[in-house]
Amino acid sequence: TWVPRVPGPFDELLARYREFRRRWRGVMESSLRAECVAITGFLKWLRRRHLSLRSLAAGQIDQFVLELSARRAAKTIAGICSALRSFLRFLHATGVMPRDMAAAVLMPRIRRGARPPAVRPWRDICRILRGIDRRTALGKRDYAALLMMAAYGMGAGEALSLRLDDVDWRGGSLWVRRPKTGVDVVLPLIGPVGLAIV
Repeated sequence: TWVPRVPGPFDELLARYREFRRRWRGVMESSLRAECVAITGFLKWLRRRHLSLRSLAAGQIDQFVLELSARRAAKTIAGICSALRSFLRFLHATGVMPRDMAAAVLMPRIRRGARPPAVRPWRDICRILRGIDRRTALGKRDYAALLMMAAYGMGAGEALSLRLDDVDWRGGSLWVRRPKTGVDVVLPLIGPVGLAIV
């Protein structure tokens, strides 16, 4: 039998925040979902400790971030902190909080040299492409997707979401939609990529 969802204690506040971010800041729904997951985690953390938003102190925010840092990567923590800052600004602007506590959220620094380079040497990419068995339908698909990712710098989501209608064969172009921004980008259809798609 179907059981109706019981409204959560933060639903109304988060709904108002989502509407504000969507209408006045133009934030996409996918980004809003990620923000709300981070904010819900913070609100639950406060609730477990019987703390309120109105009396929130900088030390409590530091404690929340510190506890997260013990089990999450710095890049993930930075995203959560960014969402938390936006939420705290919203709460102050709408009168829920008497003070703007956004500046109290200290984000971790992401050092450029902390991660290995994201780009592989071209010879490695060629070796990977040569290793794909293009005699099978699955191999042909994988080859086309990986070639597009290598040639255009596409993410996996961009390559795998392409449709035949996105290819302008006569105009020699490829339409790609960026998943995070929803912006359409037109790319030149390179010969080897066109053959791989065919």
